[in-house]
Amino acid sequence: MSRLRWLLSHPEFRRHPVQVSSGVVSWEIHKLLSRNMLLELDGLKLTARPVDGNGRLICYFGTKFDSVFEFLKMFLQKGMVFVDVGSNIGSHTLNAARLVGSTGSVFAFEADPDTYNLLVKNIEFNNLTNVTVKRTCVSDQVGTVSFYKHRDSAKSSIVDRGEKLSLTLPAEMLDNLIPINTKIDILKVDVEGAELNVLRGARRIFLDQRPPSVVIIEVFDVRDNTDKSQGIRDILDKYGYKFYLFEGGRLTPFSGSALNAYALHELALPQVLAKFLPD
Repeated sequence: MSRLRWLLSHPEFRRHPVQVSSGVVSWEIHKLLSRNMLLELDGLKLTARPVDGNGRLICYFGTKFDSVFEFLKMFLQKGMVFVDVGSNIGSHTLNAARLVGSTGSVFAFEADPDTYNLLVKNIEFNNLTNVTVKRTCVSDQVGTVSFYKHRDSAKSSIVDRGEKLSLTLPAEMLDNLIPINTKIDILKVDVEGAELNVLRGARRIFLDQRPPSVVIIEVFDVRDNTDKSQGIRDILDKYGYKFYLFEGGRLTPFSGSALNAYALHELALPQVLAKFLPD
């Protein structure tokens, strides 16, 4: 009943009830039959499994399920660089790769072997040649870590929440994964509670080379119902970032609680904010 109430109260359901209801039915049929589903994502094709929570939301709401899609569309330009830590099945990776074009680059990192294989297939299916993809846990150490698989692939993590299945997977620091002197335009981090580990393993990126203009980072843990923003702000504040919320095509100073924070580096602040001024 809680999911039904959530669905009925969702703004996109209120705007397009028939379309969303059709997506719900299609998803449930594929889930019942344990079949993968080919989804349309703003002109891109994306295969999702019944265990892919992001796929379910795309099936229901399209790109409206996550405001990050709108932000990328408004900000990314040809030739830019997008880094996707926790790429999952690739919805933001694919979208960014198309936006930055052949002169731009996307770096995508996904830890789970099965999800990684599907990510690679989705990249290849859309003939995207500007994506560098690697299977690894991005963390603050080099070696191996325990990775805990959730029944929803988007919620698997190196954070132990009592999942029944765990794997030992390779771990690497972001500093070692991005070529030196790469200017990152957007760094997106969505790793289900391990965001601090990613930031701690990116010291060189933030200090020794030009820092990312924007860091999009999950700051609210929906599984634990906890706000992670303060610890993340403690790190990014030292690197010269200011925190904002993004909603309805506008950036506003961060306040209260939100799923994602948009951290803008002080050197890029005027240029970034200018993209989101009203016409």
